[in-house]
Amino acid sequence: MFTTCPADRYFRYLVTHPRGYDNEAIIAAAAKHGRYCPGPDYLDALRDELTPPRPFRPRSKKHKASQRFLIEHEIDGFYDGSEETKRAWEIVKNPRLCETVEVNLIVGAPWKSSVFALRTRYAFECTEAAIQRFSRMFYDALLVSVTDLRAITFQQAKQRQERTGMPPYMDPRVIASRLPRAGFSVILASLKMGVPIPKNTDHAKLLRSARDAAALRMLEESLVGAPGASRRAADWATTVRITSEILEASTEPETELREALRSIELVTEPIKTPTIAELTDGNFSDGSFIEPN
Repeated sequence: MFTTCPADRYFRYLVTHPRGYDNEAIIAAAAKHGRYCPGPDYLDALRDELTPPRPFRPRSKKHKASQRFLIEHEIDGFYDGSEETKRAWEIVKNPRLCETVEVNLIVGAPWKSSVFALRTRYAFECTEAAIQRFSRMFYDALLVSVTDLRAITFQQAKQRQERTGMPPYMDPRVIASRLPRAGFSVILASLKMGVPIPKNTDHAKLLRSARDAAALRMLEESLVGAPGASRRAADWATTVRITSEILEASTEPETELREALRSIELVTEPIKTPTIAELTDGNFSDGSFIEPN
């Protein structure tokens, strides 16, 4: 059983809600908003941990006991009514927006990357503070280890498969969880969301990254020595060789520019500059005849 999950604060909010939701209602609400719930045992553990004050008035800023409880358990954002919180709720209720932001959060992209993606793809305006609030409320990938995040993402995709029939390996979030925290990881995961490759993509840079990654995997297989490692190492070596050949056969834009500039470079010949004496055959004055004032 998972002891926490990226949506842990969301479940803390539901478990302590004044309406007194039971486990079945919480699991249903989580499914509606696309949140993965580790199960009833996880919710029961939260109930044992969290004991709201009596009376519990989370929406009252003047009720100090309630405000202390919310801040202590990091769920005060659900009740503050700020514009950032409203935007965060809008994102979690829209599957496309939610999927885009979560992919960015998994690979560690800056907040502004999510803001730009939502604006350009779906004309959804929000601020970096709203993305940060969404992460804190509904999907904080830093609450779990990389291993647990991959396992939770896969389990969530399996649940989605029961509803949609799409296998887990097609889920962009599963893909993102298996990639390093780098800029190109967003592009790779976004391809599964139907997002085209950016026009200004540096393909040579991507090839070099692929070659370096393949070389590391070849080294890994060579050092581990697990069953089938030699075959996998040979496959990675083939990848290194092919990408190296492609890079050698390709001309980078910088090289093309330098060649183009070289072709129009001005050709000059060194010419000796004649002296004044040579130009005038000695008929010139150095100004020594001028009388001072």
